[in-house]
Amino acid sequence: MIYFTCDIADIRHLSDTKTVLISWKQDFEDANKYFLILSKAFVLLKDRGCVNWVSDLRKKRNLSIFETEWLRKYMLPQAIEHNVKKIAFIINPQDEDAVRMKAILRATQDRLNLKFFFNETDANDWIQSHLAKPVVL
Repeated sequence: MIYFTCDIADIRHLSDTKTVLISWKQDFEDANKYFLILSKAFVLLKDRGCVNWVSDLRKKRNLSIFETEWLRKYMLPQAIEHNVKKIAFIINPQDEDAVRMKAILRATQDRLNLKFFFNETDANDWIQSHLAKPVVL
């Protein structure tokens, strides 16, 4: 279900996996728009009790050092505080900043299950892999 949409991103609530999914639609230069979208996604996370987060960054420009540091210092601690179990980032393998982003964000992996993917299918499969499986008697 679409929770919020604008010219640069869609925020969806995937109720079956308790996931917030941000799909960036285009490149943009304004960091404030980036922070606004993430803030709206956090409202959804809190209101609906989501425990997973997927951010598809393939159409967004590379994150600046400032944005990546903000993500590490603000967003990820907030995710931990709100019991997020898994965070998936979908990135382009050819992005130059992907290596830098991975290095900065991996510093939080001891407190958070965070992984990078190159497509949405693999990210969703990983999110679903921890869901409780029915017990067969």
